[in-house]
Amino acid sequence: MSKGVLIVGGSVAGLTAAETLREQGYKGSVTIIGSESELPYQRPPLSKQFLSGQWGEERVQLTSKKRLEDLGISFHMGVTAERLDPSEAQVFTSAGTFDYEHLLIATGAKARTLTGISSEVQVSYLRQLDDAKNLKSAIKADGQILIIGAGVLGSEMAATLAQLGHRVTLVGNFPHPRLGADLEILSKAATRILLDLGVELQMDCTVEELSGSPLGTLAVLSNGFEVVADLVIGAVGSVPNVSWLHGSGLDTSNGILCDATGRAASGIYAVGDVACWNSSPKEASRIEHQMMAIGQAASVGTLIVTGKPSELPVPYFWSELADHRALILGEVGADSEVEVIAGSEDSLKFVAVAKSKGQLKGLVGLNMPKEFRSMRPVVEKAIRANQGERRY
Repeated sequence: MSKGVLIVGGSVAGLTAAETLREQGYKGSVTIIGSESELPYQRPPLSKQFLSGQWGEERVQLTSKKRLEDLGISFHMGVTAERLDPSEAQVFTSAGTFDYEHLLIATGAKARTLTGISSEVQVSYLRQLDDAKNLKSAIKADGQILIIGAGVLGSEMAATLAQLGHRVTLVGNFPHPRLGADLEILSKAATRILLDLGVELQMDCTVEELSGSPLGTLAVLSNGFEVVADLVIGAVGSVPNVSWLHGSGLDTSNGILCDATGRAASGIYAVGDVACWNSSPKEASRIEHQMMAIGQAASVGTLIVTGKPSELPVPYFWSELADHRALILGEVGADSEVEVIAGSEDSLKFVAVAKSKGQLKGLVGLNMPKEFRSMRPVVEKAIRANQGERRY
């Protein structure tokens, strides 16, 4: 009898893979093990709607025990993967050993922590639902909040907390906040939005010292600025959850290296933030966006059942700063040439195309969702034509 599919990681990617297996007619056993004491939930709202109190826990949840039972999916919460033995097709966990025929790894990433911090200083991070709950409890009504890291997560939290009336200082080691792509048009918009919300921006500098004081945590920045904070939040990126795979033979130098179908080794696949897919003509890459995680999981689930993967989505990402929403389609970066085709930068409402060496690379929008949606199919078609066929 088949040992079925074992999914390590109770994330949106893990859940999507399991649901896809059943949708495609897979009759074998499907088992998910997750290290958290939660059913799968959405992560993007944690820094925005959940942190602000607009959404409760039930709103971020993606499934229920009843639905999992109806689909015949066995879900084990609070179980941590400890070791993989591919030769025996076994995963050793805190709750015992699990056998598999097909293994799908969706363990995601964990928050990167600040280094060189004194033990007397407490730094909070936001990656999981429990982190968000703890943050909400730690925020004082009249307190000073220091956020270190001005990427997507740090900027979103700064906007959310400032909109609620909190005093927020945001520190970044580059000239402007970033919203998922290193584009001047988005960085300028983010700067305007955050300043309008009352966020104290300290950019192009680093934190040289964090130390305890009678009034809170004293932060000294490389530009000479000092602030005493009641709450310090680190938002300095993430690290793939691969430590349990040491000795497995898998390439974990940058997440889990996979081919263009998500296969890391015979019978072993990886999807989501932990996966580095070799599906681009340029190089293998990890794309830490929820929509890509969902697309990869659906593709692998389809591959296991039918022998043929489904089409991957063109990378798509959104970010929200208070009442402003930025949308990014494609893989765009600092080398992109950006042309506004609707709205204007000054109005903080625009849609722009991004090109590189004459080729259309993506679409960028801010606060013009209808116009963005109308252009999206055209741009996706052009991106796919430029990329060529997925490599197998």
